[in-house]
Amino acid sequence: MCCWRGCWRISSSSSSSSSSSSFAATRTPQQRAWILEQLAERRRDVHTGLKQLNLAIKGAAQDSEQFLNALNLATSVCSLRLKKVDNKKLRNLIFNIRREMITKIGAEEDPRLIFQYAVLILHSQMSSGMLHTPSKLIPQITVILETKLRPDGKRAMQRAQELLADDAVIAALASSRDKKKEGAKEKKAKKNGAGGEGNDQGDNYDDGLGEEGKLENLRSAAKKFGISRDTISKLLEEGMDDEDMPDLTVEDLIDDMGIPEAQANLVVAAVSGEGEEGATTVEEDNKDSGGDDAKVKSQQQQQDEEEKETADKIAELQKCAGELKKMGSEPRKALLQDS
Repeated sequence: MCCWRGCWRISSSSSSSSSSSSFAATRTPQQRAWILEQLAERRRDVHTGLKQLNLAIKGAAQDSEQFLNALNLATSVCSLRLKKVDNKKLRNLIFNIRREMITKIGAEEDPRLIFQYAVLILHSQMSSGMLHTPSKLIPQITVILETKLRPDGKRAMQRAQELLADDAVIAALASSRDKKKEGAKEKKAKKNGAGGEGNDQGDNYDDGLGEEGKLENLRSAAKKFGISRDTISKLLEEGMDDEDMPDLTVEDLIDDMGIPEAQANLVVAAVSGEGEEGATTVEEDNKDSGGDDAKVKSQQQQQDEEEKETADKIAELQKCAGELKKMGSEPRKALLQDS
């Protein structure tokens, strides 16, 4: 965790800063270690200073004071000059970052990100600084905020943190995000006309097909089995109806009607009712199993209860997220006056 309040910057000539920074940015950790080894033979003082700074950057420093001491030693042996950042520029930087985060939290829908944004915004407002921290350290910041928040805001933050630690809630949120992504991809594919016949599966199978009353059974099963509108249209053009379909084979559909093999297999499966037969077999097995039927019913009931409990928690989390979003959008009102 590092704070931008009280930072330092290195002053160097503009002519060499861009080239030197690009050189440093392209060095790998292994290359930096090799450079340090070469310095050990020629400049022991420079090697010692840079080695300590390198270790501090890699995480060996326990706090910011150790890092700044290592930085001060490294710049001293390299004859670089340090000067404090202009406080006015620093305030403007912090203000602009906080304003950008307030804009983001207003448009965010993910409760997890809303919680993180709210915590960082409120801490920035309280300390007049800005933290750059990984999400795993956010709970530590909430401990600092608890004494500075109004009671209703404190309850919302604590409850949101509890719910976000629930495995079932986390899994439900991840599933919801995945469904949204898949929906967006499908919508984009439809809009761009990509994906061939698969794009027709979400359309209304009766729109534009005509021939009302024909192939009603196949049309009703088309979406379930993934049969495209184009396939239905070709069957209608050949004058097919539901009573004609059981006599058709996959080869007939491919050779005589020009239907792709994958679609032909789906049509035959839909007509033969393989999915329904499988469901009937499962039902018969359950009936024959006697006591197992009650066990399955009990498990299903338990699963339904767990799903309902998770849904209630998600609804409560959404409510807390709404309160946190409001707190993040108006951080001054969320904090106590003495903060």
